[in-house]
Order: sequence, then C-alpha cells, then structure tokens
Amino acid sequence: MYRLATCNRPSHSRAGWLVVAALATGCSSVPRDAGYATVDTAIRDRLETTTPSVSAARDTSTIPSGVLTVDRAVQVAVSNNRELLAAFEEVGIARGDLVEAGLLPNPNFAGRVRWTESTSSTNPELALTWDVMEVVRRSKRRNVARADLDRAAFAASDRALAFAAQVRTAYYDLQASEQVRRMRVEVHRAAKATVELSLRQRAAGNINELENAVEQSVYQDARLDLLRSEAAVKFARTSLAGLLGLSTADTAWSVAADLPQIPDADPAIDTLETIAVTGRFDLMAARKEIEASQHDVSYHKSYRIPSLELGMDAERDFDGAWAYGPVVQMAVPLFDRGQGGVDRANAKLRQAEYAAAAVETSVRNEVRVARDRLQAARAVVEIYRDDVIPTREKVVAESQRHYNFMLVGPVALLHAKRDEIDAYQKYIEAVRDYWAARAELERAVAARIEEAP
Repeated sequence: MYRLATCNRPSHSRAGWLVVAALATGCSSVPRDAGYATVDTAIRDRLETTTPSVSAARDTSTIPSGVLTVDRAVQVAVSNNRELLAAFEEVGIARGDLVEAGLLPNPNFAGRVRWTESTSSTNPELALTWDVMEVVRRSKRRNVARADLDRAAFAASDRALAFAAQVRTAYYDLQASEQVRRMRVEVHRAAKATVELSLRQRAAGNINELENAVEQSVYQDARLDLLRSEAAVKFARTSLAGLLGLSTADTAWSVAADLPQIPDADPAIDTLETIAVTGRFDLMAARKEIEASQHDVSYHKSYRIPSLELGMDAERDFDGAWAYGPVVQMAVPLFDRGQGGVDRANAKLRQAEYAAAAVETSVRNEVRVARDRLQAARAVVEIYRDDVIPTREKVVAESQRHYNFMLVGPVALLHAKRDEIDAYQKYIEAVRDYWAARAELERAVAARIEEAP
C-alpha cells in the first residue's frame, strides 16, 4: 500500500554525493487513495450501495429526482452531505501526516567569513550537517502515522455507517408521516361531507341539535388531525432533505408511498454480538489507537539521544588553501533525556487500552439493546396487525349496525370510529419503529442483516 519513489541524484563531489545518497532515502510517496480506499470499501460492502469513491465524490453534488428507495437515499446522502464529507477529510489530514512522517529533515548549511585588518584576504568556512538520528526515528514516525491513518479511515467508516442508519430512520419517518397524512386526508374528506349533510338534515329538521354538534366535533377533530399530520410531513421531509444535503427548494424527489411490511421472521441473533466485535469500525479504530500509541512509546524512547549531526566542513585559510574534514555535533543528554515524552506516551497507551475496552463493552451492549428493541417492535406490530385493528374494525361495524337500528347514539359510533383511526395510525407508527430498530441493529452490528428463511 505504501511505496517508495525514486529520486534523481545529480553529480556532486564525493562528500556531497554521500549526503545526497543518504537523503534519497527520505524521498517517499503515499498513494493518493491511502485511507480513502478503506472508507470506499466499507461503504460499498457494508451499506451495499453503489456509492462512488469518497475521494472522487468530495466535490460533487447530486440532486435526485423521482421516487427514492431507502438505499438510493443513503447513496445520495453519503455523496452530498457536507458534514459527512468534512469528516472524511480527517483521512486526508492523516494521510498528510503519513507523508510528512516519511520525510527526512533538510540538511543544515552554515557559512562563516572572517577577515583581519592587516590583510585583504578572507577566511570563509562552510559546513553541511545532517541529523542522522532522524534516520532512526523515521521508521518509528511512519509506524505511528500509518496506524493513525488506519484509525482515521476506520473512524470515518464508522461515521458513514452511523450516518446511513440515521438516513434510513429519517426515510422511514417520512414514509410513515405521509402514510398518516393520506389517511387523515380521507378522514377529513369524509368528515367534511358528513357535516355538510348534517347541516342540511338539521335545517330540514331530520336530526336534532345534539347529533349536529357531534358531527361538527368530528369534523373539527379531523381538521386538527390533518393539520398535525401535514406539519409532521413537512418536518420529516426537511429532516431527510438536510441529511441528503439538499435544501427544501429541491422538490423533485419523493419517497416510496408506503412502509414495507415487516418480514415474516427476524435474522438469527445468536452470532450478532460476535459479528459486531469483529466488524465494528469504531472498535477497529480504538485498536489502531493502541497500536499507534505503542509505536509512539518507541518513538519517544529514541529521544534519549536528542540529536546527532554528521556532515562535512570546509575552510580556506588566509593563504588561499582549503582544508576539509568531517563534522560531528551532538546534544549532550545531561538533563533532558526524553523522560517526559516517554511518560506521556505510556500514559496515552494506557488511555487507549482503557478506551478500547470501554468501546468493546459499549458495542456489546448496543447490540443487545438494538436486538431487544427490534424484537419488541415486532411484537407491537403483530399485536396491532393481528388483534387490535381487527377488533377495532369489528367494533365500528357493530356500532354502525346498532346505530342504524337506533340502539346506540352518535357519540358511541364516534368513539368507535376514533378508536379505529387511532389504531391505524399507531399501527403505521409501529411499523416505522420496527424499520428504525432494524436500521439501528444493522448499525450496531456494522453489517446488513438478512431475513431468516
């Protein structure tokens, strides 16, 4: 994944050639897609979308049109959402750190000129030195930076998966809101027609004032419920548009009309926790943080010898003759032997180990909570679908029959219809909650889950 680039080395004097040959080891390059490839693979494999390369999509903007599927919505959001793309740039920052870590410091050039009052000749002295300790530290710096690049890539991948779950939840919320609104539109239309008929019947003396007032109250409630449902749709659409990276002015897109029915069975849950512990990107990032900290300890230990500069020195005396010789310059580690850096690095290593253990515990708990939430959501949907709604429909049918025979009054029929409508809405919301719980479970496991056969 990482490769060295060759450098052209011009002809120099023997001493200069040796310095340039040593410096050539510092000419290195890092692939442009380093780190980004990990994020691309995560998006493609874990989200199962055809999202374009993250590195290529950073400056693009997609305005969708037509009906969006939930997977298409995730794809658009990953390509468009500026907050997520800003998080992806952490990979670019870490890549820059890796490039910088692979470079050796520039050589130091020093020049001095001396002259005396008794002669017009000068005494120039030239020195070229290079800190060879940085050669030792270079591989250690690169190990730290490489682990940090992997950590940044895993963190960005985890952010993408969490973001995808957020998009799916917002998508299902908009679907449910629009489904409820359509139901409320039909109820409002029926209530309006009923109250208009009631007014005509009251004017003709066919019904009394109580019955007319009951119909009026039904219509007023229907109006309020319709207004609430329309407001819920606007809020849900605005929320999803924000995640898609779109403005409210972009109205060419829509979502599928109805929430999908829940599958007959949920995925097998026995191995979900194991899958999460081995596949969660935030846990991978925490483990890479430990690796980076371990390399950082080794890097700081190398500062027990702060610097060792080697080079060449040339001096011309007042008679015009040149003298050459090597230069050695070394910091004497009497006081600062890197103790503080080593102590900090060791503390960061222990901190990273504690943090990784905490993340693993959190991951296991998230999977259990998400699994329990999915099972609870399924139970609620099935109760509404199999028991509550059929019972409410039967109550309305019987109340209507008794009302037609004047065995019950309009208030009893009104209550029965209200209960039926409320049951339908709660059923829709229960289905929405099921798919939201499923999206959260997929996020907790860091993988798409399939229905059990």
